[in-house]
Amino acid sequence: MKNGMGDGEGVRYNTLMEKEHNQKEFYQKAMIFGRFVRFYRQQNGWSLENLGHTMHMSYSTIRRVELGETLLLPDEMDQIAQVFGFESFLDNWHLLDAYATQLDDIRHFHLVDIERMLDKLDAFLRNPQLKASYFFAGYALLELYAMVYAKKGLMKTIWTKEERQALRAKVDEIAAFKDLFSNRQRAVYEQLAGDTWYECLRFEQAWTCYERALCFDKTSYLTHLRMADTAMILNCDQVARNHLARCQQLVFATASSEQFLQLALLEAIFLARNNEREAAQAALLNLYEEGVRTQNTFIQRQALDNLAQTAFFAKDDMNAIVFAKRSIEQFGEHVDFALYFYLLFSYLRLDDSHHVRQWSEWILRRETAPLVRYFVEGALAWSEGELEKADEALGIVYSEMALHQEPGWECFFLERLIDLNAQLGRVDRVETYHRRLLALERRKQKTRSIVGLREKD
Repeated sequence: MKNGMGDGEGVRYNTLMEKEHNQKEFYQKAMIFGRFVRFYRQQNGWSLENLGHTMHMSYSTIRRVELGETLLLPDEMDQIAQVFGFESFLDNWHLLDAYATQLDDIRHFHLVDIERMLDKLDAFLRNPQLKASYFFAGYALLELYAMVYAKKGLMKTIWTKEERQALRAKVDEIAAFKDLFSNRQRAVYEQLAGDTWYECLRFEQAWTCYERALCFDKTSYLTHLRMADTAMILNCDQVARNHLARCQQLVFATASSEQFLQLALLEAIFLARNNEREAAQAALLNLYEEGVRTQNTFIQRQALDNLAQTAFFAKDDMNAIVFAKRSIEQFGEHVDFALYFYLLFSYLRLDDSHHVRQWSEWILRRETAPLVRYFVEGALAWSEGELEKADEALGIVYSEMALHQEPGWECFFLERLIDLNAQLGRVDRVETYHRRLLALERRKQKTRSIVGLREKD
């Protein structure tokens, strides 16, 4: 006797447990393969009848496969994968736990060594056969991860319309099978969806996704960090402080120097956005020096970029020029386009047309993005007194920003157009632009109120 059971009872118990385990594994495999079939069938625009005809199977059989009610034989699974353009369906069921561990490793290195994280991510995505396997949903998640982070590398630039559309399409694509994810994977997906909306400057939608991410993993440092950043953009100061405090708790738990630097950077930006300019500048300068000491180019670049931004909006044009030039010269291959704006407009405010022309020519030799070229041409025309031409070029940039619903840049260029049209004596246009600024502020205030109320809940 053992645990109150005779030998015969123990054998029967173990047999039942094994049978239950096998049934659970069968249903899980059937469900994942069914989602795989449905996803690629729909991607190809086929009906159930189309796929059934190609596979010499009935409509009802294909339907049962997609619903996870039955699991085909291995050779039949390979044949369906081949119909979708793959060599076979990889039976890697026994590796799913190992893949999940590798995803955890990628998240870990994202916090402590982003270069190594990008290398591990790239290595994982070099195996496209995983697209036709029991890990197909996880592979799609890693593809989204690469689109959000690896595509831009370590730089911060203006995303193109096409890049944003591709990101949103990928988020929508994965939504069809997100229920296959574990809680940790679902948290990653929701955070990446939030990052996508963040990059599209749709901060309320980003906030909603970040909230959902925390439902699946309340200890995600990256999610709390992005929520603090988003709250700062929306001027929800107390909400930002709450998430910064949570980030501090999580940082002390892991003791990562990289996270300490990231958090210190965000706190410095928070000071700058609350007009504590001197404290922000001192903190950012210290961060830049620490970035140099530790050879952390990401922190160096972010510190310089934010020093330039802080000085520009404080109308400290000489410092804005110094920091923008240093960042452009030090990180010429990975320039945030905003630095060009700060640099040229600072020279404009100083009536330094010589340097406006010099830098305009330099930028136009390097950059092909239409919006950047329109902006540079507008700034150059303004510096040379061709106000009509400047108004036309900057008006195009503003219209594009409004079309893409980028409120931060809409405000930026509206303010420039107000100054420009005031010089042209166009009172009606100035009043129109002022009304648009007020409408944008009301829209931002509404979003701030929604975020503040939901955080209290």
